[in-house]
Amino acid sequence: MTESSSAAAPPPPAYGPIPVVPEGAVQLAPRSIPQAIWRGVIGLGLVGAGIGAQVAGSGFPSNAPVEMLTNFILTATAVAAGLVLIVFAIVAAVARSLPLTRGAVSPLAITAITLSLVAVIVCLIALPGQVMESGATGIRLRYSNLSGPAFGTGFLWATGIVMGAISFRSPALLSKILAVGAVVLGFAVFATNIWAAAIYSAGLTD
Repeated sequence: MTESSSAAAPPPPAYGPIPVVPEGAVQLAPRSIPQAIWRGVIGLGLVGAGIGAQVAGSGFPSNAPVEMLTNFILTATAVAAGLVLIVFAIVAAVARSLPLTRGAVSPLAITAITLSLVAVIVCLIALPGQVMESGATGIRLRYSNLSGPAFGTGFLWATGIVMGAISFRSPALLSKILAVGAVVLGFAVFATNIWAAAIYSAGLTD
């Protein structure tokens, strides 16, 4: 037996090109139509809520420019947040993103629920006290006071809704619960302005 025959046989030829994956390459998650729908629905809901605030305030007296401006700014806040979510909905529908690890609570969802909770707490502290004071003294409520909590926490509830809608993509169940909670609480805070505008338009407050 010759030395060449005792050598190991060469490997069989490879059929087709062998894909080469760069070390450290990031695998992107597929596009998510459900996430796009979720964000789009919430975005449209915010736009609709802003329009509802303007409809509720359509009966404001002409000599109430401050109240009109307050309602307009709150409307603009809701509509702007809604448009941001509509953009994120389009991104979710056409682009791929980094996948999230399963099991961990999303920091974005925690931030979202925290912001919305702070806004709700402010409303719960301010609004019942004003109503009870009005009932005890007989002094009529004022729109500026009733809309004040939603106006003062506008950044909080609007950002809480946006972050909640985005963080819903986390696979962790707790993250999804926190995300939905942030969205619901944020809408509840804005609803206080719609209520305040409606009763002011009806002449029930000053």
